[in-house]
Amino acid sequence: MTLTPNALSEPDMEEIARLATQEALAEYQDRLPEDMAQLTLGTSTQGDEVIFELYIAGETAMDDQVISQAFVNKFTGDVRVDVHL
Repeated sequence: MTLTPNALSEPDMEEIARLATQEALAEYQDRLPEDMAQLTLGTSTQGDEVIFELYIAGETAMDDQVISQAFVNKFTGDVRVDVHL
Protein backbone atom coordinates (compact mmCIF):
# COMPACT_ATOMS: atom_id res chain seq x y z
CA MET A 1 0.00 0.00 0.00
CA THR A 2 1.34 3.43 -0.97
CA LEU A 3 0.72 6.30 1.39
CA THR A 4 -0.02 9.72 -0.04
CA PRO A 5 1.72 12.45 1.96
CA ASN A 6 -0.49 15.10 3.54
CA ALA A 7 -0.24 18.54 2.01
CA LEU A 8 0.51 21.57 4.16
CA SER A 9 -2.34 23.99 4.76
CA GLU A 10 -2.45 27.13 2.64
CA PRO A 11 -1.95 29.41 5.68
CA ASP A 12 1.17 27.41 6.61
CA MET A 13 2.53 27.65 3.06
CA GLU A 14 1.75 31.36 2.93
CA GLU A 15 3.72 31.91 6.15
CA ILE A 16 6.68 29.93 4.72
CA ALA A 17 6.52 32.05 1.57
CA ARG A 18 6.18 35.30 3.55
CA LEU A 19 9.26 34.66 5.67
CA ALA A 20 11.37 33.51 2.72
CA THR A 21 10.25 36.47 0.59
CA GLN A 22 10.98 38.92 3.38
CA GLU A 23 14.51 37.52 3.67
CA ALA A 24 15.05 37.50 -0.11
CA LEU A 25 13.87 41.11 -0.50
CA ALA A 26 15.95 42.45 2.41
CA GLU A 27 18.77 43.53 0.10
CA TYR A 28 16.33 45.24 -2.31
CA GLN A 29 14.65 47.61 0.17
CA ASP A 30 15.75 50.68 -1.81
CA ARG A 31 14.04 49.30 -4.95
CA LEU A 32 10.67 48.44 -3.39
CA PRO A 33 7.73 50.84 -3.71
CA GLU A 34 7.39 53.29 -0.82
CA ASP A 35 3.66 52.62 -0.59
CA MET A 36 3.41 48.93 0.27
CA ALA A 37 -0.39 49.17 -0.15
CA GLN A 38 0.32 48.99 -3.89
CA LEU A 39 1.48 45.37 -3.53
CA THR A 40 -0.83 42.49 -4.37
CA LEU A 41 -0.39 38.80 -3.52
CA GLY A 42 -1.44 36.26 -6.12
CA THR A 43 -1.49 32.50 -5.62
CA SER A 44 -1.44 29.66 -8.14
CA THR A 45 -0.61 25.97 -8.16
CA GLN A 46 1.79 24.18 -10.46
CA GLY A 47 2.23 20.47 -9.75
CA ASP A 48 3.45 19.99 -6.17
CA GLU A 49 4.23 23.69 -5.77
CA VAL A 50 2.09 26.59 -4.70
CA ILE A 51 3.37 29.88 -6.13
CA PHE A 52 2.95 33.07 -4.13
CA GLU A 53 3.53 36.04 -6.42
CA LEU A 54 4.04 39.54 -5.05
CA TYR A 55 3.30 42.20 -7.65
CA ILE A 56 2.11 45.72 -8.38
CA ALA A 57 -1.14 45.49 -10.29
CA GLY A 58 -1.32 47.42 -13.54
CA GLU A 59 -4.32 48.57 -15.56
CA THR A 60 -4.30 45.17 -17.26
CA ALA A 61 -2.61 41.88 -16.37
CA MET A 62 0.00 42.64 -19.04
CA ASP A 63 0.91 45.80 -17.08
CA ASP A 64 1.51 44.00 -13.76
CA GLN A 65 5.02 44.39 -12.35
CA VAL A 66 6.12 41.18 -10.64
CA ILE A 67 8.34 41.79 -7.62
CA SER A 68 8.93 38.21 -6.48
CA GLN A 69 7.67 34.65 -6.71
CA ALA A 70 7.92 32.15 -3.85
CA PHE A 71 7.57 28.50 -4.83
CA VAL A 72 6.53 26.33 -1.85
CA ASN A 73 6.40 22.54 -2.11
CA LYS A 74 3.05 21.64 -0.58
CA PHE A 75 4.33 18.34 0.82
CA THR A 76 7.85 19.17 2.07
CA GLY A 77 7.62 22.90 2.74
CA ASP A 78 10.78 23.52 0.70
CA VAL A 79 10.78 27.07 -0.64
CA ARG A 80 12.58 28.98 -3.40
CA VAL A 81 12.17 32.70 -4.02
CA ASP A 82 12.84 34.39 -7.36
CA VAL A 83 13.26 38.18 -7.16
CA HIS A 84 12.42 40.20 -10.29
CA LEU A 85 13.83 43.63 -9.39
